[in-house]
Amino acid sequence: DFSNNFIDGSIPSQIGELESLEILNLESNRLSGTLPSEIGNLNNLVFFRVAHNKLTGTIPSQLASLQNLEVFDTSHNTNLAIFEFDPETIEFKKSLVELHLSANLITRSAIPSFIWSLQNLKRLRLGTMGFEGQMPGEELGNLPKLEMVELSSNSFDGTLPTQIGLMTRLAFLSFHSNYIEGTIPSTIGLLTDLKVLDLSHNRLTGALPNEIGRLSALTLLELQKNANLHGNLDKLCQFNIPFSFYRISPSKSTNPITCYCCLVAS
Repeated sequence: DFSNNFIDGSIPSQIGELESLEILNLESNRLSGTLPSEIGNLNNLVFFRVAHNKLTGTIPSQLASLQNLEVFDTSHNTNLAIFEFDPETIEFKKSLVELHLSANLITRSAIPSFIWSLQNLKRLRLGTMGFEGQMPGEELGNLPKLEMVELSSNSFDGTLPTQIGLMTRLAFLSFHSNYIEGTIPSTIGLLTDLKVLDLSHNRLTGALPNEIGRLSALTLLELQKNANLHGNLDKLCQFNIPFSFYRISPSKSTNPITCYCCLVAS
């Protein structure tokens, strides 16, 4: 573990000779240059994290052969491009549980299709990447083991998919800072393990579903900076969850959100 140091320079290709290596953590350094393709030779690698560096180029296709990989994190390397792995040939399809690509470089505006083949994925972070188009619904619903989904600060539009109710293990869901329109679907009430829900800074409208009052585990709710949401959130207040915060925007409507325990965010 060489994380959180001041290591600079490039990652040497000789790293591929460490055949017994299981953990490679180079997070939060000053590394530059490209990722060596020889990392794909590390057949025992379980944990791979190089987040918060200055890496460039493209994620090597050879990393698809890492059959035991559980954690893949290249996030916050703003000039490191995602490789579109072939869903049919990636060896970590069954082993991967965490994928963090936030603030990496994309070569096209759609989420890479290989992600939807990762059937054991639990944590997915794809924030600040410039993705566009309809928020993925059916695709997310087909990953039932997801516990964390972060797609914030992109350019997704359209409506919130009803299929989010299929991700019943979710504890963290963040879609903030997109262009999502329409109403919040009633299926949100099926996410009874949800602790964090951030839908702020979108264009949501209409009545809040009554089902949102079923989210008894919720500790953070962010709804501020939407177009015209209205309804009642008092049911959430009755759970008396310690250190919980529910944020709404100041009302500009004659039919506002009512909530006696919410914080009004300017």
